[in-house]
Amino acid sequence: MLSFLTYQKWSAQIKGLEDFPQDLWPDRVALLYYSYHVMVGLGTIFIAVMLMAALLLWRGTLFESRWMLWPLILSAPLPYIANTAGWMTAELGRQPWLIYGLLRTAHGASPRVSAGNVWFTLLGFMGMYAMLSILFLFLMGREIEIGPDGHDSHHPEPSGQPGRHPPPGPAVVVAGVDDQDDRALAARKGADLGCVGRRCRDHLVRRGHGPDASGIGRYRAG
Repeated sequence: MLSFLTYQKWSAQIKGLEDFPQDLWPDRVALLYYSYHVMVGLGTIFIAVMLMAALLLWRGTLFESRWMLWPLILSAPLPYIANTAGWMTAELGRQPWLIYGLLRTAHGASPRVSAGNVWFTLLGFMGMYAMLSILFLFLMGREIEIGPDGHDSHHPEPSGQPGRHPPPGPAVVVAGVDDQDDRALAARKGADLGCVGRRCRDHLVRRGHGPDASGIGRYRAG
């Protein structure tokens, strides 16, 4: 498998670390080893989790399977860890070379770039990523606080059918209302009671929110 991944040939020969002179070895072999295995291990976990989630979604049982939803939530920070581990694998694995066989890392530092320039660039990137991280956490926290039902609160769910919305019906027209606030109040009453169309008019009358009880005008189906 490693032969195919490296050379796209099943019969290619892969040399081990001991086949190279020790002065060509990476500086931190242990860190390189573990970062590579973290990257590959997390990638395998991602494939397994997403295949299981896709199967449950296809069967229509994903959102009721709490045992699957928890791994999906807890997996949120893992792509960042896998990405960092992959970057460490690439950077540690190419040492001591900047350009393999041509330019060593020790010879790659430019004498015209001062330490102050390097610190300025490093701090600039750190500040930018810190702002992006804070913005990401803020947006994620806000979405979690709203919840999955917060965006659809204007579509009440029928009892006994969680996650399903009533089919769209004719719009409710409020006639005989002169004040704009009364129109908004009438719309809120209809939305709060969970009715649309002609049924809304009859339902409001039965609940005591009709034209005689509320005084906000007449309801008629559009």
